[in-house]
Amino acid sequence: MFHKTDMYRWRELIDVYLQAGVFFSTHEIDHGSRSHAAAARQLQWFQSEVTRRGLIDLFKLPASRPTFDRFIAINVTLLKNLKFQEINKKAITKILKSMVPLSMHAIELY
Repeated sequence: MFHKTDMYRWRELIDVYLQAGVFFSTHEIDHGSRSHAAAARQLQWFQSEVTRRGLIDLFKLPASRPTFDRFIAINVTLLKNLKFQEINKKAITKILKSMVPLSMHAIELY
């Protein structure tokens, strides 16, 4: 799909993305998955770093820029899904906490 003229730019982009650790970290200090807020900060860092390095401007193939834009759009969608997942987890926790006293009351009745 990509001519080798953009291959090195894509390699560098992916390297910067892995350094950003958008959705998870492999560093000893903060290893594991990231929250929505942390992932958003890391994605912003990635985009800033790509801009700072001027990697997008170095693309030679016309298809590379739209592909990069799609890559960012996929990450934004994943961020939205992560936020939705966090909201659902919080809601379920609250529901279960509110049900514990109800179930304890039901046990006392029997």
